[in-house]
Amino acid sequence: MKTIEVKNQVRLPLGKCVELVLNGVRFRLFRSAITVVIIALAVAFLMTMLTESMVSLEVGKALKARTGPRDSLLFWSSRLTSPMNEQELTGIMAQAKAGDDRWREFQAWGALDDRGVASLAENSAAAMTYLNDFFSQITEGQRRPLVGRASGAAIFTTLGEPDRLATFRTEFAKLGKQMPTSLGEFEKFLTEWKSLSAARHKILKANADSVNMARAVLNDAQPVAFLASGKEDLPAKLARCGFVIDGRQAGIISVQARQSLDNEKIESLLKIPLVQAKLADRTKVKIASINLGTLLGEISGSSGAEWLAKLTATSEYYKAADQLKMPAFNLTDLAIPVPPAGQDQAAQEKFKKDAQAFVAANAERVRQVARGRLKDNKLAEIEASVLVSGESKGFMGFSPRTLWLIVVSFIVCVVGITNAMLMSVTERFREIATMKCLGATDGFIMVNFILESCMQGIAGGMIGSALGFILGMLRSWVSCGAMAWEQMPGAVLLAAMGCAIVTGVLLSALAAVYPAYVAARLAPMEAMRIE
Repeated sequence: MKTIEVKNQVRLPLGKCVELVLNGVRFRLFRSAITVVIIALAVAFLMTMLTESMVSLEVGKALKARTGPRDSLLFWSSRLTSPMNEQELTGIMAQAKAGDDRWREFQAWGALDDRGVASLAENSAAAMTYLNDFFSQITEGQRRPLVGRASGAAIFTTLGEPDRLATFRTEFAKLGKQMPTSLGEFEKFLTEWKSLSAARHKILKANADSVNMARAVLNDAQPVAFLASGKEDLPAKLARCGFVIDGRQAGIISVQARQSLDNEKIESLLKIPLVQAKLADRTKVKIASINLGTLLGEISGSSGAEWLAKLTATSEYYKAADQLKMPAFNLTDLAIPVPPAGQDQAAQEKFKKDAQAFVAANAERVRQVARGRLKDNKLAEIEASVLVSGESKGFMGFSPRTLWLIVVSFIVCVVGITNAMLMSVTERFREIATMKCLGATDGFIMVNFILESCMQGIAGGMIGSALGFILGMLRSWVSCGAMAWEQMPGAVLLAAMGCAIVTGVLLSALAAVYPAYVAARLAPMEAMRIE
């Protein structure tokens, strides 16, 4: 009797499998291209959102640094004339760092040690978390039963009353919303808030006293003009009023204040009909259409700045400005040259040289101020664009809406790939049956289909990530201008492109699992009978 020897099926190496897959992709190029396009679109959408979000975050950081002097000037202009309220104190205290200027101010005003200020800072930070993450997220109708008409930091003072806290517990149970912490931790916070109220009130009273002393020092002068003086004793003068500012910060604020005053002087020129008429003649624009943008655009160049400096140095301008009781236009540290009374030739020559130097210095300063103002206007537009985009919060900087769009695009991508792969399996019944008759295992068939899908995923991922990067940068450029390219996080975006490609491969592999399983389970004889 003849012995039948059953041997194990031959396992083809991975290289042969790759070769078969590449041949299959080549013969079914159109269907493979459809799968690649589906993956590329999903990855491109993800990469576009990632690029725009990351660039927006970097631009936001750069904006914060560039607008810091402006914000500091506004901060000091306000605090020298207006006492803080409890809400403002809470916000500033929440951001205070150990040893910084605000920390030392609060320490002096409240007669506290470092531990006392640290307790206030931690409690204030918790207060801002509750305000931003809970109370500001509910409607007025929902907030009214909880805390009545109280708003801001006054909410915590209101809830310090036992009756109001009991009402809050009852109404909060009906609300069906979550707080950043448990209710027990919130009540613990309220107890600490109440225990620190005396220290806060002491700081607020000392701050009000400091503001009154600062008003006396200002002597009816505008805070911006006082801060623009640039005097070296500015920190000492503020220290005598109880405020703390270091020399470096005082210098930065002084420069910004000077810029602000110069901006006001340039804006005031548009009140003079002579300047409007001359500007209209120069720019060929109707007087009715003349505005600050027209003036800034003209004088931001050297020739326009020189034109304005010469115009404002003429007797015609002095007469027009005097009629409106406006001071002579001077942005320099030089005194306005006064013509000599006599006919002394040497005095006349000196006056001409002084006048030329004055006009040249004024022109250079005009150009600097105009360019600075245009730059500030552009930064304000970018800042508004970054804030409106709303992409600065949430996972990886995405808003919940964008996250849902990405998830939906991935689901559509998986469905599309699965459908394309199932159609590929249907078209290849005879090929699958032939491979099985020649000894191909179920595992080899599955690996074959999944590997084919992964190759398409690599191609689609690379195309999609490149396309998404380009689209994301273009969108960022439209909203943020040149800052988008200046602040582009190259290393981070390269890593994001790598992640996007991996995501495309994973999506394609996941979508190919079921079609590959169907192909692997086909019986050879059954597949041969299918036309």
